[in-house]
Amino acid sequence: MIRAHLAAELRVDGERWPVFVWTVDHSAGLVLVDTGMIDSRPEIDDLSPTPHPENIPRDVACVINTHLHFDHCGGNRLFPGVPIHVQARELADARSLDDYTIREWVDFDGATYVEHEGEVELLPGIRLLPAPGHTDGHQWSSSRPARAQSSSEATWAPRSASSAAARPRDSVACSRSERLRGSPTRRSRRSRNIARIRRRDPCS
Repeated sequence: MIRAHLAAELRVDGERWPVFVWTVDHSAGLVLVDTGMIDSRPEIDDLSPTPHPENIPRDVACVINTHLHFDHCGGNRLFPGVPIHVQARELADARSLDDYTIREWVDFDGATYVEHEGEVELLPGIRLLPAPGHTDGHQWSSSRPARAQSSSEATWAPRSASSAAARPRDSVACSRSERLRGSPTRRSRRSRNIARIRRRDPCS
């Protein structure tokens, strides 16, 4: 069974945007997909974040980060010593690119990252699938049956991962990365990100 958990809320252009994390029940234990946010930083105060750390399950066998933008890895610090599965490219970018994320939320005492190069069966029935686009190291997690999937887009979807209307919401993290850099091109880049997500979505 896959469950959604409201991990935080943001305000973007006056609209409430929920930040979801997902759990997958597995015989090996509970698998957590992304960790949302548990607190805030001055860099993102204009998003008026309301973290809900109390909603993030703690007793998990492992964590999967679809990518390491701040709204997907902000709760990683809750899991020292717990394996956190991520694409090697994603972790390298988060550690080396300026203003890619909030780096202190990625590297912390006890952080136990398991780096992957490409597709891998993490547990029987649960696979990690590289899906570059939103970030170069982006990955999806997929579980059988096929309809039970979780992805970075799903963490933004208020209803379902297949909601075409909800998928562009995850582009706010790319936009935020540009805003942290202070780039004058951030609005046009956000528009291109949204357009790219829509092109990849056959339902849009």
